Amino acid sequence: MNIQDINNLLAIKNEGSFNKASKKLYISQPALSKCVKKIEMEFGIVLFNRIPGEHSISLTREGEVFYEYIEFLNARHIDFLARLREVKEKNHSIIVLGISPRTSQLLSPQLLKWFNDVHPEYFLRIREEDTAQLEKDLESGAIDFAYVSYQKLNSSNICYDTIVQQNWYIYLRKDSPAMHHAVLNDGRQYLSLRDLADEPFSTSSPDHRSTQLINLMEEKAGITLKKRIENNPLNRFQLAERGICSCFTMLMDTSVYEYDEKRIFRIADTDHIPIRRTLAYLPEMKYSEKRKVLAEGFTHLLAQNDQ
Repeated sequence: MNIQDINNLLAIKNEGSFNKASKKLYISQPALSKCVKKIEMEFGIVLFNRIPGEHSISLTREGEVFYEYIEFLNARHIDFLARLREVKEKNHSIIVLGISPRTSQLLSPQLLKWFNDVHPEYFLRIREEDTAQLEKDLESGAIDFAYVSYQKLNSSNICYDTIVQQNWYIYLRKDSPAMHHAVLNDGRQYLSLRDLADEPFSTSSPDHRSTQLINLMEEKAGITLKKRIENNPLNRFQLAERGICSCFTMLMDTSVYEYDEKRIFRIADTDHIPIRRTLAYLPEMKYSEKRKVLAEGFTHLLAQNDQ
């Protein structure tokens, strides 16, 4: 059993169901069930009372004792990390970076390791918020930098450096008739949004930056897609696998899921608006060493992920 296992178990208890916990953790429900089964076999216990046909769960007596133990371990682990952070911060220059939870899950572990290996003189502190809040945190001075996508360029108080431009892809639902409209060019499959007018899509909520960018691509193509709101990216992939809805994605997203390469299509250049991954900061940080080092770290990681 490791710390990730403990976090998974605590999420199940806090959320009250495997389904809600898997959505919060951005992992599949079968993977979460496999984690629980592994722990039960390791300790020779049964953690939950499972009632067929009901989604709610309750702890067995063994489970209650076990959870007392892991909650104690988790609290001590948090204390340990806080103490270690306190010691490290006294001897390092601190960079406070804001990043969205989803992007943080994909990049933060690699970025922290890169800093430790390449620039150990800096201590990187990660703060997770949505993009709109991160821009407010920048202006208030709560964070030094923010890594954001598709930023508003009308804020005179914030500078934006483009780290990389990433392409949108369409992951077609299983057995979608739209596949017959694909065009092959230089070994890549392309689809025009106009050929997808009758295709159902699952997207994030309307206030999400990714959905706002999709709306701009619709305007550019002169169509309105049929959209169903589903904020969990894992659920969007599952809807595509079940043949219900297609979805928009990036190669960075697909790195954590199993997917059918034959159903990944690049959006036609005439319709496409690339995603600009940017480092945002206040003007006084423009020529700072911190900005230079952070930009170097992100450029390195994104280059690695594109290979």
